Amino acid sequence: MSEKNKNNNSFEEINNNEVPDIIYFPSEEDIASEQTRNLDSISVSPEQAEPIAEDAIPEIPTADAVALGADADSDSTEEQIAPEALDEQHAYEVQGEELPQSPLADDYGDDFVIDDTSKDEADTTEIASHAQKKNKSSKGIIIAASVIAAVLIAGVLVFLFFQNEITSFFGGREASPDNAQNPTAVVTVPEPTMMPTISPTAPNPEIILGNGITVSGIDLSGKTVAQARELLQTKAKEMRTPISITVVANDKTAQFTQDTFKYDDNIEAILQRAVKDTEDKVKTATYELECMLNNNSIGTAVNTVADKIDVPMKNAYVSKFTPGVKNKFTFTEGNVGYIINRDTLQLEVSAMLSEKKYTGTINAKVTESKPTLTVAQLKTLIVPLSTHSTYSSNTIDGTYNMSKALGACNGSVIEPGATWSFNACTGNSTTTASGYRYATVISNGSYTQGVGGGICQASTTIFGAAVYANLSIAERYNHRWPSSYAKSGLDATIDYPALDLKLKNTTKYQIFLECYMDGNKLVANFYGWKDPSFDKIATYSTNYNISAGKNYSADAYRIYYKNDKEIKREFLCSSKYSLDDGHWVTASDPGTIGVLPGQTPVTPKPPATQPVVVTPTKPPATKPPVTNPPATTPPITQPPVTTIPPTEPPTTLPPVPGPSDETAQQE
Repeated sequence: MSEKNKNNNSFEEINNNEVPDIIYFPSEEDIASEQTRNLDSISVSPEQAEPIAEDAIPEIPTADAVALGADADSDSTEEQIAPEALDEQHAYEVQGEELPQSPLADDYGDDFVIDDTSKDEADTTEIASHAQKKNKSSKGIIIAASVIAAVLIAGVLVFLFFQNEITSFFGGREASPDNAQNPTAVVTVPEPTMMPTISPTAPNPEIILGNGITVSGIDLSGKTVAQARELLQTKAKEMRTPISITVVANDKTAQFTQDTFKYDDNIEAILQRAVKDTEDKVKTATYELECMLNNNSIGTAVNTVADKIDVPMKNAYVSKFTPGVKNKFTFTEGNVGYIINRDTLQLEVSAMLSEKKYTGTINAKVTESKPTLTVAQLKTLIVPLSTHSTYSSNTIDGTYNMSKALGACNGSVIEPGATWSFNACTGNSTTTASGYRYATVISNGSYTQGVGGGICQASTTIFGAAVYANLSIAERYNHRWPSSYAKSGLDATIDYPALDLKLKNTTKYQIFLECYMDGNKLVANFYGWKDPSFDKIATYSTNYNISAGKNYSADAYRIYYKNDKEIKREFLCSSKYSLDDGHWVTASDPGTIGVLPGQTPVTPKPPATQPVVVTPTKPPATKPPVTNPPATTPPITQPPVTTIPPTEPPTTLPPVPGPSDETAQQE
């Protein structure tokens, strides 16, 4: 029997003539000693190998099979090791079909000896190669399994550690899922940030909150959502930090307080969560109310405070207007303007609040602006602009109403850019409580008695003067039927409060209205700045779409003249009048030029258009002399025609008051 050669990991060849007497297995000390040696081959230790189940161990060959060339009926007296003993000591898995499960020689040290005459070096080398491959595969599996296990464990630990933060990030509650059954579950709101999730619709204010819901020490148990909201709003207001920042400028002071700003809170978010807790039957839920100053409100607060201190620049102006006297105007010099620099003030206030300086004084920076118009200059600019008058043919009470309405409008001052209202001056003109009387009015398509009858002539008179004064007509309405005291398209009806007359001052200077009654004459005068781009203004209107017995329309224009030449024509308004109940078409305005107070209105050259209509009728008058000789026969036939005139007067008389001539001119 020979030893194993340690350098080539192979068994010593056994003489075929020798028969092995015994298979020797090394001791545990020999195995340990062998494992520490630096061998060229790779050994598989018992710790690295996988144990094989008892029923999976292949049949161990007998001593006769191991001893190559030996006789099966050997009489050897050497004690044989049973397969069971081999299995108990060194049962290891070795992959391969040719060899049964058996320990490798390298695993058992120098003392491992086997008598074998049939196995050569190639067999033992193949065994070692299989073991090496199995060893590498086992190591890879073990390493991969270890890495996966480590990752899983780390993930679980991270989730457990950051569970609260993860739940809060996704809008969940910190209470456990089964907190409905857990009486100690507590829901809290993170203090550093506002609650972000707010439903578009607020919860039903009538919902009653469950027990155990507390917000910043306020017990909301049994409260309705509306009651809870009111309590939290009061609490949020108490939470505001007191602020007292004084701003000084222009010898004035103003103050920022905590109530000057707007605040953001999480009240609605808390209420929504509280309702959810009530639905989920959470036993205990605790929230913290948050209230923070809204930085975007600082700019608005600065404007509010600055407006209290600003001193706007003002040019010279008329401080008092007294109509009806020679010196109607009292002039006053303007003043220097001092306007706070809002951007700078906002930066200063923001800096104080960010530094938590809630009290202090700021000397605000201001921008100075001087007046550009003096009293001396203004006196040359305020001049008479226009006048217009009409005559009343109404009853005493109707004329009285006109006088009262004019008196209410007399002395009106229209500031630059402002809009004047007739109804605003007269007040409710449809009630006797305002001092107006019953007179004829148009109501529901017919004439009747009503309070305030006649004031439409007052508004029409003012309207005419406003057109000549170049005021902008912001609102105006025509009567149902044409008015006898105004040209077509130039009347202005009133029906408080629905129908009004409104005039706008589009200049940079004040405009003044003087109006009064002189007997039965209504007068309206305007004063103000005269636009030098024109010399005169004329009114012009035209009638069209005349339908006898039904209605007709009229358009009115304002014509501007410079050096007696028309430079611009501006459309004013359009009117549509009814011709029922025997009403007729009112004459249009051929182009009346406006005048100044004390002057008489003049109808300029436009009326010359009427003679133009008449002149065409003259040429036909020259022809009859040529046809006079044969005219002797017509007289014989004329007598029968004379019977017709008696029936014509009733038919032709209604159009005679105006429609016939007016219609002819327009056509």
